[in-house]
Amino acid sequence: MSRKVKDNIQLALIWIASAITILSLVLIVGFVLKNGLSHISFDFLFNSYSVSNHENSGILPMIVGTIYIVVLTLLIATPISIFSAIYLNEYARDTRVTRIIRFAIDGLVSVPSIVYGLFGFSLFVTILQPLTNGYSILSGSLTLTIMILPILIKTIEETLKTIPNDLREASYGLGASKVQTIFKVILPTSMSGIISAIILGMGRIISESAPLLLTAGMVYYMPEGIFSSSRTLTTHLYYLASEGVNDAAKSQAYATATILIILIVLLNLLTKWVAKRINKKVGKS
Repeated sequence: MSRKVKDNIQLALIWIASAITILSLVLIVGFVLKNGLSHISFDFLFNSYSVSNHENSGILPMIVGTIYIVVLTLLIATPISIFSAIYLNEYARDTRVTRIIRFAIDGLVSVPSIVYGLFGFSLFVTILQPLTNGYSILSGSLTLTIMILPILIKTIEETLKTIPNDLREASYGLGASKVQTIFKVILPTSMSGIISAIILGMGRIISESAPLLLTAGMVYYMPEGIFSSSRTLTTHLYYLASEGVNDAAKSQAYATATILIILIVLLNLLTKWVAKRINKKVGKS
């Protein structure tokens, strides 16, 4: 078999795999939107949820609870993951300790989310109950922080590895210190990769339900703060889907899934907009 034939076969396989992936995404999103868009209304978006009256129920408390969880988790996890990745890539030597740390990070990525939920329940809901108020947004966010840290650290570290050493040497040659080089050269250059890691972590946060069932609770009232128990869109979707035979609940489940997709898209666009603003400020400075 000639090299050209092999190349054509490989190219065909790549196109087939890409088409299957894109088609699957389009079918899933299209199916959800088709069944959910018709059930979205002003009352659905801005009313509170009612167990006894599905027809006039809304998901505003769940939207607010989801935003609380996402923002608080990212506020805690992002700086920790960035500084951890900087240490591993810029300061840590290749020793047995660092190899163990990297092995632990790789292992934690594959741990099932329910295990993190059980850990969060034992630590944040039970042991640290006086500080977290038990089932609360804070407990859920802390649990999700521990869950997404390995993903963020690994992704950001790989991004930092792609920065050419020539940039570091040029910065040192101009008299910059290591800290100045990291914050003025390396981080701005790797901003796109860091934003991609944050978006990846954001998607993981929004899509999780098991850890939040065990830590944030299932209260469907409007949260008053991070110490309030709350139900996110995913846990609310789980609750609606578990009712099964109720047509109104099924319609609300599709509508909730549609809002979840729209919220993910909006948060991704907002994150990229913030990244562009940061890059412009860095470029001007």
